[in-house]
Amino acid sequence: GGSMSLISGSTTDSSSGAVTMQTPSAGSTGDSGAVSITTGSASNGNSGTMALSTGASTGSGTAGDMTLSIGDGVVGQGGSVSVTAGDVVDALSGGTGGDLSLEGGDSSASTGGSSSLTAGASSSADGGVLSLSGGSGATAGGAVSIGGGSGSSGDGGSMSLISGSTTDSSSGAVTMQTPSAGSTGDSGAVSITTGSASNGNSGTMALSTGASTGSGTAGDMTLSIGDGVVGQGGSVSVTAGDVVDALSGGTGGDLSLEGGDSSASTGGSSSLTAGASSSADGGVLSLSGGSGATAGGAVSIGGGSGSSGDGGSMSLI
Repeated sequence: GGSMSLISGSTTDSSSGAVTMQTPSAGSTGDSGAVSITTGSASNGNSGTMALSTGASTGSGTAGDMTLSIGDGVVGQGGSVSVTAGDVVDALSGGTGGDLSLEGGDSSASTGGSSSLTAGASSSADGGVLSLSGGSGATAGGAVSIGGGSGSSGDGGSMSLISGSTTDSSSGAVTMQTPSAGSTGDSGAVSITTGSASNGNSGTMALSTGASTGSGTAGDMTLSIGDGVVGQGGSVSVTAGDVVDALSGGTGGDLSLEGGDSSASTGGSSSLTAGASSSADGGVLSLSGGSGATAGGAVSIGGGSGSSGDGGSMSLI
């Protein structure tokens, strides 16, 4: 079929002409006119592509911006924006669904462009929900990957996962959880690891609850293993770091388990107990110093010192 072109006028010395596609404002009781730009369908060939782009600036100017926005409304719900990649409807074709890419611009002279995906705010009710999820699949579900950018001479990009703040109520919770497994599989693992370093220090890891500076209490921390029906219960292993270079003179990392101090009442207790059994022997508790090429490590157990009262007692039963 015949082509159609809508091209504004060119110029050699000034700005080229603008192209405007617009429907007029509605009357007092009607709707404003719609604008529809659609490529035709095809039964055996490819349907037409659609390209919306601003021109390049090859001199001292900047490339043109592109704005996709919905007008404000007074009542009802605000207008939606939907950007959807193409489906493949023939299950036997082997085709994959279309990709969707939202990307900030690259820069060879300064910082790359930022990308921001934010739910809407509300001055009278809850803010909008933001959801990022992989697609469901007949075999495996789609993965979700969020990562900071790599750097060459500088640091890699950092990543922050922070819940919402508030001035009058509780701040938002952060949950990292894998779903329960199906009838025959294992539930998903959770792994939090800092990177290794060849010449610098590897990254530190801090797990801590916030302080309470008013009338509340500081948050608890729980490290626990789920119950099992058969086999052996899950183990907990807390191991300080080794030093593998015998000539470095470095010492192994320390391990400290300590109850909390108190300036108003009794200090927190510490308890290290082996597991009980209702049908066999109880678990063994072993405290031992480390072996050494010269002298072995000592074991010291003592009660706490007191100032105006008695020192702490010790019982071996």
